[in-house]
Amino acid sequence: MDTKKHYQTLREERERRLEEYYGKRAFSCVHTLSGQRCPQFKKFGDCDVIYIDHMHTREYAIIGEPYSLTRDELERIFNICDQYRLSVDISAELSTHNIGCTLLIALKPYCPTYAWGYKQMLRKQEKDT
Repeated sequence: MDTKKHYQTLREERERRLEEYYGKRAFSCVHTLSGQRCPQFKKFGDCDVIYIDHMHTREYAIIGEPYSLTRDELERIFNICDQYRLSVDISAELSTHNIGCTLLIALKPYCPTYAWGYKQMLRKQEKDT
């Protein structure tokens, strides 16, 4: 198998695992993951409380895959997690961007029902209107 096909297959497998662990790609922010309404949300992606290089969001996580990460940046991520009651997963096995050179950093709720409950409430509100 050539290298390009190998990395494509590896990326697809990791994408499936990410969806299994953190849900499908969807808007999430530190507020919604902690079960709150986002005060900054006006359109998709407005919340700017945290930014991690190569960031994307899923139903139950904010995921970043930075090329480099300083101690100060890591401390900032941990401080935001403490403030919003989130936990952090750091993995080299799940990164899909530049495989083998980046870490995957996932911010997720301590209790997944926070994010799930909030998203269910929004879906119900949409149906009622």
